[in-house]
Amino acid sequence: MTITFRHLATAGLAGALLAATVASSTAQELPKTGDFTIYWTHVNPTPFAPVPVGDGSVALALTFISGSVNTDGPGSFMHDARGRCLALQIIDQAAGTFTVQGYCDWQDRAGDHVFETFWSDGVTPFGGNTYGRFVGGTGKYAGITGEVTITAYGGTTTSDGYGQAIGVKVGSYQIP
Repeated sequence: MTITFRHLATAGLAGALLAATVASSTAQELPKTGDFTIYWTHVNPTPFAPVPVGDGSVALALTFISGSVNTDGPGSFMHDARGRCLALQIIDQAAGTFTVQGYCDWQDRAGDHVFETFWSDGVTPFGGNTYGRFVGGTGKYAGITGEVTITAYGGTTTSDGYGQAIGVKVGSYQIP
C-alpha cells in the first residue's frame, strides 16, 4: 500500500478529532454557582515577632502564609490551588482575644486567580470563628463573589517558630 498525502491528511484529521473529543470530555467547565468544601494547609515560613503596643498587653504581628487546597478532583472549584496570604494579627492579652484580618491570592494550575479577604471574630486562635469573602478573580474566576467559613485544626508552632495549620473552608460562590 502506498501512503499518499490524502491518507496522511485523513489520519491527521482523525487524530485531531479524537484529541479534541478526549480534551472536551476531560475538560469540565466550572459551574457559575456552587457550594464547596475545601481542605487546606498553611505554613507561615516567615514568622515575625509580635510588636507590643502601649503597655504591652496588646501586640501586633504580621504574618505571611503559604498554602494549598485540595478539593473533589479535576473540574471542582479551586482544585489544586496554591496561595499566598498576608495577615495582621492583634493579640490582646488583657481581653484574652486574638483577631486576624488578611488577604489571599489563590492560583490554580491553569494560572487563574481567586482573591479572598478573611477576618476572625476576636475569640482565640483555632477556637474562634474565621470568615472569608471572595472579592474577585481572573480567567474562569473573573468577577467571583462568595462567602466562606474557615475552620482551622491542628495549629502548631515548630521549635523554630514556624506556624502550621490545617483546616476546612465551607461556603458558596457565584461567577457572573
